[in-house]
Amino acid sequence: MSHKYKFITFRHNRLESMIFGTDWSERENYFELRRKIRAEAEFLKKIVLIQEPEWLRQEILKSNIHNLEAIRIWLEWEKGKEITSFETQQNRVIKQLPKPEGLMLMARHLLLSEKLPTPELIRNVFRENPLIMMDAFKGCLKKGALNLSKVTGALRKNMTSEPEKVLEWMIFRNREDKLCGVFTLKSYRQYARRFLEKLFQHPDKALLISKPLLLKLEDNPEIFPESPYSLKLEELRKNAMASLKSGNYSDSSIHYWIAFAKSPIPVE
Repeated sequence: MSHKYKFITFRHNRLESMIFGTDWSERENYFELRRKIRAEAEFLKKIVLIQEPEWLRQEILKSNIHNLEAIRIWLEWEKGKEITSFETQQNRVIKQLPKPEGLMLMARHLLLSEKLPTPELIRNVFRENPLIMMDAFKGCLKKGALNLSKVTGALRKNMTSEPEKVLEWMIFRNREDKLCGVFTLKSYRQYARRFLEKLFQHPDKALLISKPLLLKLEDNPEIFPESPYSLKLEELRKNAMASLKSGNYSDSSIHYWIAFAKSPIPVE
């Protein structure tokens, strides 16, 4: 039989791609992913049935460690069928294969369970992908929108390490009515400066900022160190100080700094 029938449908990287390629914020997408993964399992079952008995054993021996996790999941699923690949030895073979970890835990759940994933499973599987984790909480656990205050608690580290990515996700989900709540005059101070700099300069910041905070930001940008105005003023100040330190008192950077500071209208 042709080698084209290798574990093309149940390789680790294929399952990983399917899971990461799903928009977890919609529950319907979870059920569609479950349907696709189970269809992949059924397709592999058809392949196994038309092979020589030794074929599956050889495929297992040739597989890498990650694919062995996927094969174990499939063999667990196959136990529910009338005919199994290893008959009375099925459980023994399963125990000899590595237990699923990370994303393979979600693949196993999708294949074997009729229930939605638990919060613990979602956290375990997507701990390195917090934005997907938030989407999964929305799609699999909550009927309403995610609350901004709880989301920021879960994403606090990422708001510092990848502020732009987190901000774009927040705005995108807000537009879809999947994220509710805003940053206020009282709450905004507790968040990372890198994130606030991105937020305050974003053209759609009004989606995530309360009206009082937005008005304050527009009328008195100088009181916010993270505002575009304050950042520009600080940049000009540094340039001017460098010129003064070098004795170049007529340098234009000094004039720009003073003019900008005196300007009644913030120039971004």
